[in-house]
Amino acid sequence: MMHQDTHGWLSVPDVLRAMGVVLDDDVVWIVGSKIADAWVLHTGTRPLKDLRRKRTGHGSRCYAIYPPAFRKQMEIIIRSFNPDAGQPNLL
Repeated sequence: MMHQDTHGWLSVPDVLRAMGVVLDDDVVWIVGSKIADAWVLHTGTRPLKDLRRKRTGHGSRCYAIYPPAFRKQMEIIIRSFNPDAGQPNLL
């Protein structure tokens, strides 16, 4: 198997943080599953995994990761669960 450079690839938590979205863990799992399903439809393969530190800083786990070019699709899926995600507060 050829090694693929995944530097700069994004996990679901990366995109959630960048969008300023906080979701319950059970919802994050559902969002992640929907994003993985979209990736499979797009590529025909499961997403790559990367061992990363947990957001709590304690321990690590494997996260599905996606190239930056897939970020817009990830954001669309996240917004389907939180329509205000990443929107500026105009008030």
